[in-house]
Amino acid sequence: MNRPIVPIERKKIGWLDTHLSHLKMAKTSKAEIMLLGDSIAAGLSRYKKVWNNFFPKELNFGIGGDKIQHVLWRVEKIYLPTSLRYVIIQVGTNNLDYNRPFSIANGIMDISKMLIKKRPDIKIIITGLLPRDGSTSYRRVNIDLTNNFLKKFCNSYDVLFMSQDPDWVLKDKSLNMKFYFRDNLHLIEEGNKKLATSIKRSITLASLSKPSPSPPPSLTLGSSSIGTSSLTPHSTTLSSSLSLSSSLSSPSIATKTLSSTLSTRISTSLPQSTSLSSTIMPSTSLLSKTSTTLSSNLSKKSIPESSSSTYSSSSLKKEAPVSSLSLTSPTPSLSPTPLPLPTTISSIALSTLPISTINSRPRKQITKLQF
Repeated sequence: MNRPIVPIERKKIGWLDTHLSHLKMAKTSKAEIMLLGDSIAAGLSRYKKVWNNFFPKELNFGIGGDKIQHVLWRVEKIYLPTSLRYVIIQVGTNNLDYNRPFSIANGIMDISKMLIKKRPDIKIIITGLLPRDGSTSYRRVNIDLTNNFLKKFCNSYDVLFMSQDPDWVLKDKSLNMKFYFRDNLHLIEEGNKKLATSIKRSITLASLSKPSPSPPPSLTLGSSSIGTSSLTPHSTTLSSSLSLSSSLSSPSIATKTLSSTLSTRISTSLPQSTSLSSTIMPSTSLLSKTSTTLSSNLSKKSIPESSSSTYSSSSLKKEAPVSSLSLTSPTPSLSPTPLPLPTTISSIALSTLPISTINSRPRKQITKLQF
């Protein structure tokens, strides 16, 4: 199985022993930097002059020949020292002959996500794939595609992508043999020095960068997912106003809900709660049916619910004039707006009748002839 997203133990003599020795080193280490990957990562410690100059006290857990799935398997069992701050990932070139660029990039990102899950406080740096082959080849094309995918993926996470310097390749598209062995893949001392310099530069950038800000908490009205910072002692007014639209199934329920909402607004006397409540209004037709009941409750007089929808404008003025209503409120925005009077049944009936029916005269009665 060559899928780069599935962790696999590598069946090679001495490979497991090397992994176990890495675990033993990590448990006693006080290193701040760890390198993970294949022979490109392992080659950084091949030359003592380069390693001691750039990473004298750090950990190099690169194993030659490893693919992404092998590094995934090792990361599952890895021990991360408490002193660790940065993990450098250099892997993927051994997958070019077996997997597509998108799958390779996904597998590398799975390594970084697994490390972040173990230690969210560490910084991950992905070096990408270095150019290889003597001239332009399908591997070169897939390397460019893989690095482009990695750039996009790293932007979605708190992961730093190390861009490759252009001088790895000459203007004629051939490898710069100043940095490579004759196999057009592995690095000589000068190439390792160049790679170590780029990694050090990326670590400096990672130390200066701040973690991406977390998204603001979602505000779900009327549920428990509202953030505690957004809750105030007057948030009950908003909840009661929101429940108004669902409680208007009958005039009696609407009357009680509207009365409790208005009393809460007056007691809290906050302009912001009023503006929030006023933006959520029931439909006009439902308000017109309950306007008489609302007016009577505000004036502390009761009107029978069964006849509230049939009151005319004259009877309403006698019972509770709208102009005489007043609410004691410190802010003008709390005074209720006069609602439209309900339409009487007679006017509704006349307005819905056809014109021909209204203007027609009653027919004369036909008298029966008697013989």
